[in-house]
Amino acid sequence: MQKDLHDFLQLYHNFIPARSSLCQLLERFDGNPRLILQHNVATLRAAGLDQKTISRIRVPRNRQVDADLEWAQRAGNHLVCYNDHHFPELLRQIP
Repeated sequence: MQKDLHDFLQLYHNFIPARSSLCQLLERFDGNPRLILQHNVATLRAAGLDQKTISRIRVPRNRQVDADLEWAQRAGNHLVCYNDHHFPELLRQIP
């Protein structure tokens, strides 16, 4: 789960401010952020991403991801990703 969360957060930080596009992309790749990060440029372009977005998601955001993961380790804090069964269904429906 930690690796999945790490991959999701990498994408999350690279899709600011186009997070609705991230949700659509995750749906296209069965909710698996690792698949998106590992696919080649041709596959990502076929999924509708432009070169600027592809280049952006290839840049690691480890400092931001590490800060998020550290925050999540504190008592009472939780990160709920789009592909998590705890993610609210009504939020998934927002375009």
